[in-house]
Formats: sequence, C-alpha cells, structure tokens
Amino acid sequence: MTRRDEIGELAAAFNSMTDELVRLLEAEKDAAAARQAAGAGDAQGIRIAAHTLKGSSGNLGAQGMAQLCLELETLGASGSVREAEALIERLEAEFQRVQPTLQHASRCAG
Repeated sequence: MTRRDEIGELAAAFNSMTDELVRLLEAEKDAAAARQAAGAGDAQGIRIAAHTLKGSSGNLGAQGMAQLCLELETLGASGSVREAEALIERLEAEFQRVQPTLQHASRCAG
C-alpha cells in the first residue's frame, strides 16, 4: 500500500466519522420518532428509530446510548411498546449527557 493509498483511506474514515457525528447530533429527531411510535403503539416504528440511532451511537463511542437503543430495538422487535416511554426518557437523558462532548468533537472535525 502506498502512502497515497493510506492517506486516502484515512480521509475516507474521517469523512465517515464526521457523517456519523452529524447523524448522532440529530438524535433528538430519532428519539422524537421513537416517542411518537410509542404513543401510537407502533412497535416496528420504535425498532426502526432505535436501530438507526444505535449504529451511530456505537460507532462514535456513545456506548450508553447504544445500549439503550439496543434495549428499545429489542423491545420493538418483540412487538411490545409497554416499557418504551421509560427507555426513551433514559435515552434522552443520556443524549443530554453526551451532547456537549459530541458538539465539541463536531467543532474539532469541522
């Protein structure tokens, strides 16, 4: 592998990470979608919203968010919405906790 190839791979990884960061900073939209799905009794909607957010959370090291998203995704996949509101509240609180770090990383990446 040439130096140029290595730089190209590094640039691609940086761009991918930046995209994930932007996606995760929009987590409030996914949490709102999950909350709306829970209110409508839409277990599949909860699963989809949680799955989307789980990937970005995990890729950027927000493991607490990723774990809560996994729990929500599993709940939705089971067809249940019974505990969704409590999990969504915990997810929103975790997002508020990590948001300053994500915003700082976003400024550094931009």
